[in-house]
Amino acid sequence: MAGKRDVLQFEATVVQVKTTVDGGIHVTLAIPPELTQIAKTLMDCKRSDLTLGMAAAVLKNRSIQHAISERKDKQSKWATAEE
Repeated sequence: MAGKRDVLQFEATVVQVKTTVDGGIHVTLAIPPELTQIAKTLMDCKRSDLTLGMAAAVLKNRSIQHAISERKDKQSKWATAEE
């Protein structure tokens, strides 16, 4: 695998950007729920303490949260006892 780079390509929205006491910057992303394999790969990277090279492009008029809310068939069927 030497010399080979795996590329993760996915759409995400920025949920939060915050600075840390030591001057670092943490970025939190939201990805669509159907991208569980991407999430698993990112978790594996975290566990292995890997550094990722990042690039991003702005996709105009796209919102993951909006897209999720439009997919009624993908909405959770969970309900509280009050409903």
